[in-house]
Amino acid sequence: NHIINAFLQSQNIRCMAVVSCCYHKMLGTFPLSQELKDLSMHHDIDFFNHYFLRLGANEPLSRWLRMSADEHVEHCNNVVFRAVLEIFCQQRTLELKKKRRKATKKSEVKDFDSYLQNVQNIYDLSFNQKDISEINELYETKYELHNLVENISGLQFLIQQVIESLILADRKSYLEQFGAKTELYHVFDDVISPRNTVIYAVKS
Repeated sequence: NHIINAFLQSQNIRCMAVVSCCYHKMLGTFPLSQELKDLSMHHDIDFFNHYFLRLGANEPLSRWLRMSADEHVEHCNNVVFRAVLEIFCQQRTLELKKKRRKATKKSEVKDFDSYLQNVQNIYDLSFNQKDISEINELYETKYELHNLVENISGLQFLIQQVIESLILADRKSYLEQFGAKTELYHVFDDVISPRNTVIYAVKS
């Protein structure tokens, strides 16, 4: 949004090409266009929130479809294990703070025991044996989540492309609202990057 507004406000910049990303950081500034603002008010839409925008910033459906059976199991384990840990920490008002950028490695999510053995290397947490026992008990009560995660993930991936298309259409409408001729182009395969659409605008 900062680049788009800088382009519109500058007298010296005549054209702009930008590939957008990090939609979840747009909270409070979406929608941009008057057209979508009017539509959302008319239909009383109240779901343009952080979760909506974060879902739009997820990886595309094509990547999910290319995952192997083992990769789906790994993804499912990662989601379920992390959910159980988060529930436990919320119950005890503990903060989940990562020690490294990528929270889990493949070897750490092969099973729940491996995850728990490595959890203090992943997060800034300290558990005693009683805590570990209680987390294991909690995991047993949530085990059925394994039957749901990949189905829900597939639905999220389907919705992602709809949300991203809406975000891009809103930006196109916003630029056209101020008289800029605007087009959207796919500039590379989404295997290279999940954000692969360039917004190209020229002032008339």
